[in-house]
Amino acid sequence: MAVTGNLAGTVTWYELPTAATATVRTHRRVEALAVTPTTTVSGHADGTAMIWRPTLPHAAATTNLDHADRVALQTRAPEATGAERAWTDLVLALDKQRPR
Repeated sequence: MAVTGNLAGTVTWYELPTAATATVRTHRRVEALAVTPTTTVSGHADGTAMIWRPTLPHAAATTNLDHADRVALQTRAPEATGAERAWTDLVLALDKQRPR
């Protein structure tokens, strides 16, 4: 899978090698992307981060983790390595900072 984001706020996932795509307009400039096999995190100019899951064939976004998301990430975190671990830790840390 490959993922692109642009200043117009479009995030597109490309499934390789089939070239199937899923595209979502966020209406916020995309300034950063982080991708794991199951999750994409997009960073935006207004300081927000969006968590996208699943990426293909259906793109769905949430700006707040629900209980099931939190449990899934906490369960996966000890087994994650490298970039996936770093982003799992970041998403969980950002979630702790959000007011409930």
